[in-house]
Amino acid sequence: MNNLWISSERLETPCFDSVPLELHGHRKKLKFIWGCIAQYRHQNGLSPNQIRVLEVGCSNGRNIAMPLAECGYRITGIDLHLESIAYAQAHNRLGNARFLCQDLCELRKDEEFEIVVLSDILEHVMDPAHICRTAMQYLAKDGLVLISVPNGFGPYELEQRFMRVARLNPVIDFTRTAINRLLRRRIGGPAYNHDSGHIQFFHLNEFRRLLDHVGLKVLGTSNGALFGGTLSYALANRLSFIVAASLALADRLPQRWVSTWYYCCSLREKSEWN
Repeated sequence: MNNLWISSERLETPCFDSVPLELHGHRKKLKFIWGCIAQYRHQNGLSPNQIRVLEVGCSNGRNIAMPLAECGYRITGIDLHLESIAYAQAHNRLGNARFLCQDLCELRKDEEFEIVVLSDILEHVMDPAHICRTAMQYLAKDGLVLISVPNGFGPYELEQRFMRVARLNPVIDFTRTAINRLLRRRIGGPAYNHDSGHIQFFHLNEFRRLLDHVGLKVLGTSNGALFGGTLSYALANRLSFIVAASLALADRLPQRWVSTWYYCCSLREKSEWN
């Protein structure tokens, strides 16, 4: 398993504080994506403002698009969820970031991006191959496609299936709401599309075949989260030592045993990574 990101000891360290350390591994994912982009930038002698990044399915922009924009990259985030895009636009104070509520195919055909990010979107769509191919049409020559996708048969998905069968989700929701009210914690949060559930459940070999089928070549991979289903999140997410241990343990396990996979890809015709 290849890990493509460069350590922060060799490159400037961006601020990831806006993305909390939590069981789903969003900060870990951001660091993987940032590291792949940073390596690409240094290998091609480019400055951050010369790197155009397209995030497909950017949601409210908090986990990837906005932190990358704060690092100086030119960001376009696109999503169909109106409330999420409205939140991103309302909180965007940077001239190098834009957020669009539209279908991917509605982007101008002359748009081009050195980096295309497909973060936690392929599991939500009916035709993942179509999304990949459409996104690849906007990829600049020798650009990168960076993907985060859940293991369809990993700990997270297995836990979620158990919760549905046991009908425990309403119990967890009620308990969480009661505790938050008792402790006077703010209920709710940034706009997010909670109604778009997972409809694709990838086996590892199946996902690899998908990438090959659409013409993507895997340059490197990394493991993301280990747990993070409704129950484990409710029990452990506020215990930072458990969160950190879980994310670290995921790095030591085979891909098939973890909940999330990260992929760095190029078009298959591209020469081997140097």
